Parts: sequence; structure tokens; C-alpha cells
Amino acid sequence: MRRTFRWLLSMVGLVSMLVPVTPSAAIVAERTPMNVGGLVVSSTSVKELKGEGTIIRTYAMLRVTSADREALVGTVIPVVADGGRIGDERTWVEMMPALSKDAEVSLVVIDGSLPYEVSTGSPPEPFQAPGYLTVGEMIESEYNLIYGYGWACPRYLPGSYYHNLTGAPSGARAAVNAGYEAWENDASSWMEFNDAGTTSIRSQSNDGTNAVFWLTDNAGTYLARTWVYANGSRITGFDVQFNTRYSYSTNPNTSQVDIQSVATHEAGHDVGLDHVSNCTQIMGTQWIGGVEYGCLDYGEKHRTLGSDDLAGLRFLTPYNDIRGTFQAQSPSNSTLIMIPGQRYPTDLNPAKFTARFRNTGKTPWGNWSAGSNEIRLNTALPANRTSPFCDSTWISCARPDRATTLVCTGEEITMDWYMKAPLAVGTYDEAFGFVVGSTTVVSSSPRWSEIIAQG
Repeated sequence: MRRTFRWLLSMVGLVSMLVPVTPSAAIVAERTPMNVGGLVVSSTSVKELKGEGTIIRTYAMLRVTSADREALVGTVIPVVADGGRIGDERTWVEMMPALSKDAEVSLVVIDGSLPYEVSTGSPPEPFQAPGYLTVGEMIESEYNLIYGYGWACPRYLPGSYYHNLTGAPSGARAAVNAGYEAWENDASSWMEFNDAGTTSIRSQSNDGTNAVFWLTDNAGTYLARTWVYANGSRITGFDVQFNTRYSYSTNPNTSQVDIQSVATHEAGHDVGLDHVSNCTQIMGTQWIGGVEYGCLDYGEKHRTLGSDDLAGLRFLTPYNDIRGTFQAQSPSNSTLIMIPGQRYPTDLNPAKFTARFRNTGKTPWGNWSAGSNEIRLNTALPANRTSPFCDSTWISCARPDRATTLVCTGEEITMDWYMKAPLAVGTYDEAFGFVVGSTTVVSSSPRWSEIIAQG
């Protein structure tokens, strides 16, 4: 019978000890896991300094109702779990139960640590308890989200990710990059990653540097684990650790693990996706005896996104969700008086005509490295007609202004332009439309319904 290797893909939040942990301290030779279950009687999340960043951890007191070490049953013990929430700052921790007050939890902790540190490994047999996995938000049974939102804009991926190749096998950098590229190569999504170079960082911390590094954890049954950080309504960063307890290769044999397959899965977490119970998908995992395992075997390659992977990607970072609202115009009044043939603004009134718009969709406006949605102000009623107020500064007599500035979800842009009054005396109605790419976002605003040319 074929030997099957089912690996646990662990999505872990910020991790720390009571004192800062150095990279060397993260390489643990011997850590003994112990199963405990019980009722959380109190808990609090704290932010601790680590390296150049911070760590969020949740500390709790657990009334033990079951344990490998029977002497603990009936006692109250301190435990600490990775992740938590403080104000708008959040760290999602997969496969860690929320240590909220009055919650009944089943944990695997490191015996001998105090407080007992919650392990990232799977429960050893025969202990199998429900509730060990914290499942993300389900959307139409296709994909799971970590937070319910993802990256708000390419601007928030500066530098993308950095490699620390200490302990990495040959070809690791290119294989990891290929895993991230799998999430970039979809024409219906704007997601982009970038290999920004190398770093000396070899531990997890919400420090503004997204690091991919290699370390050995002999107590961890995970192949790799990812920390995902968020603030407000957007993901702000991530770190990824490959566990060199296992043998990796770019072309694995029956005793090796495929680097690119694992990297593709971890990159999906960095997009903002959780696991799904479907082994045909990159984000797929399987439940066996109450424990969640990955779907990859030694020597296998699983590198191509499935339909549910793509659905989640397109939900979080769609290329075609171009929506917006008109906010204000200046001059604000709809009736204006202009002198025939004169350009406005004038020396006496130097302010340009302006219109302000807000991005309410999930697709960025403007230009970025992976795409372009040029922003334009065109004439309206009807669209793209020749305007009697055309000025020499306009792009054309149907387009007074354009921009390539990157405008992300929730952000605003102000368009500004000159207008030159027509020579013919009379009353005019002038309107403009706001266009992003090929999409008309606002059809007839701003508008000045009564412009009187007289003098």
C-alpha cells in the first residue's frame, strides 16, 4: 500500500514568548506536545515588541477538564495562543481556537512552558476533539476568507516579499516565486506580488517587511505556516516560514515535498484565503479523525489554481469592480456668468473648475504595474461631444482632463481643468462624465446647467 504523507498547513498569527524571541531561539530541537481541554475563565490580548515590529498574543486562564497529564485535571493553568485583536489591529490564527471567556476549547500545548504555549501542530493520536480549527468566513460554499476582506490596493504591497534563504534548498527562491506568480496570472484579478530581494529577517513580526524564511521546528507537523496581519478593513502584511524538518525539492522524489506546491498554498493565505474542504483546490485540506491535514503527498505537484481558488481571488481583488460616486464640484452653483472668449479661471478668480470622485469598488483606478485603468473626464449629454468651452489645455475638445494616479478603494480623486467661454453670446448647459478604463462611473456630473456668456 502506498505510504501517504498528509501534512498540516498551519496558518499562524503573531508568535512571541514572555520575552522577545530571537531567530535562533525559534529553532527548537525538542518540544513535547501535550493535549489539554477545558473552559476559558479569563483572557486578554496584548501587543508585545519583537524585532522591528510587534506581536499580538492572547493570554488566558484555562480550567482543565481533560489532559494527557492527569494531575492537571481540575486545576486552572495559564495558556498563551498566537494572535488576537486589539482595536482595529488584528491577526488571524488558523487552527487556533479563539481563547474568549467561557469558550470550551481543546488545545495542544508545549509541556514545560509557562504559561503553556499553544502548539501549531496537530493533536497526536488518539486525542481528537472538535473545535480545534477556527474556520474562516464561508462565501457561497466556494472559498473561505480569513477576515472577510483582502488587500485594499496594490499600494499596500510595497516591495511585496523578501527572501531569507538560510537553510533553503537549491532552487527555492525561483520555486517560491512561481508559487506567488500563480495568483498573479489571472486576468480577472489585480493581485500582484513581487520578489523584492533578500532580507536578514528570519522570524515573524508585524514589522512592515513580508519575509519568506526557512527554519526547523521538530515539534511542528506543518510543512509551512503563514502569519497574516490586518488593520481596519485591509490586510497589511504577512510572513511565511518553511519547516526544514522536512526535505524539499523543486522536483521531488517519493521522500521529498514540492516547494512550489507549498508556496502556492501559502501565497493563497497571503491573498486573504482560508482553507476549503476540497482537495482539488490549492487551498484544499481534509479532515481525518477530527484533525485537519493537507492534500499533498510526497513527490506530488499541485501547482495550478482551481475554480474555487480563482473565485476567492476574484472576490477579494476583482479587476472589473469599477464603481464610484460623485462627491462635489467647484464652482458649486449651477449658474455661471462668463465673458465670451475668456479663459476661466482668470487672474481675478484663479481657482480651476474641479470635480471630486470616490472609489467605492474593489478595483483600483489609475495605473499600477499589473494593469491600467486610466481616469478621464469626458463631455456628457451626449457623451464625448465637442464642447463649446474647449480650451487649449484640454486633451481633446471632448476630454478636459485625465489622470494615471492610483486611487484605491475608499479614496478620492479631484479632477481640475480650464474652460474657455464661447465667443457667441447665449446660455449654455455643460456636463461631464467620469470614466475609468472603459467604464463610465458617473454619467453626467459635474454639471452647470446655466452658463451665461455675456459682456
